[in-house]
Amino acid sequence: IGNTQQKLKERMNQHFGETVKLANKGQNSDSFARHFGKIFENNLGPIHCKDVREKVKMLSPILLLHPPVAVP
Repeated sequence: IGNTQQKLKERMNQHFGETVKLANKGQNSDSFARHFGKIFENNLGPIHCKDVREKVKMLSPILLLHPPVAVP
């Protein structure tokens, strides 16, 4: 599982970088960047990876299949 998590982290960082390039320099890239780049279209200054990371919320596929049950 550790290797899978590391690969996901690396790929998400690549997506964040692509979004920054799109927002700051107008360089077109992947669909993730096009989707999240729309959030920063009217941004007054340059954005950074941390700005994109704050807008993305990751949900574990396990939580989607088996949501936690509230205990009464």
